Amino acid sequence: MIAMAQESIQFCQENNIPVTQEREWAPYRRKPFMVRSSLALAEVDMLNSLRNFVKKAKHQELRSRSGALRPELFNAVMRGYAFEKRFDGVLKVLKDMENDGVPYDLVTYNTLIDMHGKIGRANMADEAYEIFKDMKELGVKANVITYNTLFKVLGKSGHIQAATLIVEEMAGQGVTPDAFTFASLIDSLGRASRFTAARSLFERIKNKTGVVDVVTYTALIKAMNKAGQVDASLEYFKELKAGGYPPNLMAYSTLIDGLAKSGRLKEGYFYFREMEGLGCHPNVIVYNTLIHNFAKAGRKDVVGQLMAHMDFKGVEPDPYTYGGLIDGYGKSGNIQEAQEIFKGLKQRGTECLNVAVCNSMLTALLRETLIDEALELFYKMPEFEISPNERTYKLIYSPVKFAGRFRDLERIRELQQMAFGH
Repeated sequence: MIAMAQESIQFCQENNIPVTQEREWAPYRRKPFMVRSSLALAEVDMLNSLRNFVKKAKHQELRSRSGALRPELFNAVMRGYAFEKRFDGVLKVLKDMENDGVPYDLVTYNTLIDMHGKIGRANMADEAYEIFKDMKELGVKANVITYNTLFKVLGKSGHIQAATLIVEEMAGQGVTPDAFTFASLIDSLGRASRFTAARSLFERIKNKTGVVDVVTYTALIKAMNKAGQVDASLEYFKELKAGGYPPNLMAYSTLIDGLAKSGRLKEGYFYFREMEGLGCHPNVIVYNTLIHNFAKAGRKDVVGQLMAHMDFKGVEPDPYTYGGLIDGYGKSGNIQEAQEIFKGLKQRGTECLNVAVCNSMLTALLRETLIDEALELFYKMPEFEISPNERTYKLIYSPVKFAGRFRDLERIRELQQMAFGH
């Protein structure tokens, strides 16, 4: 166990990824929680209230006053709210736990740390680490899930230096790193464009510890895709199969995404058919990847087949399906096809018509310099009960200005001021 941890620490040092011996993570000491313009005020209130309850548990020992009330019951409900990013629900559960005298346990803290990673807001890595510190101060011993969850949050936020310290922390606490630990580090390196380091770590772990599985392979395939090394992705995928690890939905989805985005649509479609033949059923994300890229290539025949196949398999299209279709057709110059799809969505009144789909249609129209059509769509968005977001204004502002439509430009500025205050 210690050897595995030291292996990662040595690797980080050799690849100029700083590792300190301090137990206090200096870059992540608590800072005042700042209200960001991108964070809705209601969410800020909820998160601040949530944080206050977590801090309160640090200063008072809550003991169950009823044998029927156990943390597991509350944790199950809280995890459901956290999965849906329902901060109000999480806060309600924490209040109920306090009122009923139920102490927070390891699962409670793991759920709170994981939730901060799902929020995707600035400063959330700091907040997650503060909860981790609170847990330790209360004597709740972290397990491998705790460390992996924190690892994922920090890595997702781009804090590689702090993420690498978890391996050392785990070794000091007698917690054995697992394949997910290393997969998280590989993913973090990939996000930071440290592709050579990601590949080197994978090879070292595989050759010296053997702690690799489908999750680790998938993390490396994703990193190789981002590096534009799709041939390497394909080789690692074949190695995964040859090593006796059956590829799962995520592995196939990641490989197909890399192949499709690099224009290797025939190969992507081959692996789509292969996964089906092996009983690994494609989800809407796999379909969306192929539909978008085949539409972008102007392959209306294959797009039609994929849409029919989705319907046959009972896979419901989502906004990304239609947004990808519109964007793909727009990029291939099939603006009429894009307009027909959008028109059909309006007529059906489907829930799949949202601001992201409208933005895709705007992008397609503006690419063809169809300013009148783009402005008509922009002004009619409220009729669809859709509010333009900041990306909408960013998309339309410059083309309208370049076209010399100054009255429209002034109106757009007024609407933006009313919506966002700037």
